[in-house]
Amino acid sequence: MELAFEVAADVPSLLRGEAGRLRETLATLLGEAVRRTPQGEVVIQVQMGASLAHAVELLFEVRDTGLGLARHVTPTRHAATKLASTVEVCRAPTYGTIVRFAMTLQASTARPRPVCERFSLEGLRVLLVDDNVTSLSILERQLKSWRLVPTRCSTAQAAVDAFDRAMARGEPFDLALLDYHVPDVDGLALASELRARPDGDRVRIVLLGGRADRAELALRHVPRIEAVADKPLGAAHLYEVLTRVMGVLIPAAHGRSTRGRTRPDGPPLRTDVLAQLRDLEPRDPDRSLAELVRVFLTTAQTRVDHMRAAAEHADAAAAAFEAHALRGAAGTMGAETLASLAQAVEQTSTDAEPTTLSGAVRALATEFQRVVAWCTKNVPDPEASQRQSRRVHD
Repeated sequence: MELAFEVAADVPSLLRGEAGRLRETLATLLGEAVRRTPQGEVVIQVQMGASLAHAVELLFEVRDTGLGLARHVTPTRHAATKLASTVEVCRAPTYGTIVRFAMTLQASTARPRPVCERFSLEGLRVLLVDDNVTSLSILERQLKSWRLVPTRCSTAQAAVDAFDRAMARGEPFDLALLDYHVPDVDGLALASELRARPDGDRVRIVLLGGRADRAELALRHVPRIEAVADKPLGAAHLYEVLTRVMGVLIPAAHGRSTRGRTRPDGPPLRTDVLAQLRDLEPRDPDRSLAELVRVFLTTAQTRVDHMRAAAEHADAAAAAFEAHALRGAAGTMGAETLASLAQAVEQTSTDAEPTTLSGAVRALATEFQRVVAWCTKNVPDPEASQRQSRRVHD
């Protein structure tokens, strides 16, 4: 089941009204739509209605492809009428249910924070891959509103063909947004296929998936992935991800911002990413996060050791292979500085100077020790605590 939402570009970002009741209403409508939709999609759309002197009318629509109206009309209508006097509940043209209601909100005098505050992505060519037509259309419209140039594909094969055609025209893609759950192959397999194409290493890849997919990614060998973004995607979150990806990879000489990385004087892992990983297992979140961190650190230590050995033998190709694997895992765990240093090791495969490789590996190893120290201090390990308690008791 696919969940998507779209807020029209002309909807003001700041309004005054009953935010709590609106949140409650949408949560109720969304919950009912999800319950009656075992497969298909649930979509929330918000558009502008009438413009008044000091207020605006917003039009809300919750649409699903579920089993129908029969048992759900009364609670659905009751939830929406708490907020709006006029509620329309009807069958979709093909199948499913549509709930529409309007809400009048007061204009805000506060100055809104612009979504696109870092630098323009205008003109970048984007390969957009998703098998869900609704999600694909929403993403396409959002990218076009920022003046990017998207090419949409609904299958992995269509994406590979589009990638090859773009290369043949001399207009390669700058970005690729890949749904993790592409039906014929998964997003990781498609990413590997794109990386294997001629000049496939130049495209920046963002994987689109659910929060649960991060746990799987942390344990799998993945191709180089610049970022993982959780669906459904809001405009601000999507723009932040794209600008962070481009900001990390574009040299400072081009005048691009590099904000979004972990700071050298701050935590080496992004705490918001760790919080999301922790919440993947609500029954025992501390144990789940500790296991993910343990696996990551153990695997990463092996990669670092292999890179050191490769540097001693001036084997840039071997070091690049290990760095390639480490970079994806580090990005998934939110260790962005470590991921950037792994990318630097990868790039030394084209440098003829052995000292360049040695220096890049030393910098990466130093950052990895910072990651280890921080995790040891800040990520609780319930099993270790239990072992310590048993030793004290014995």
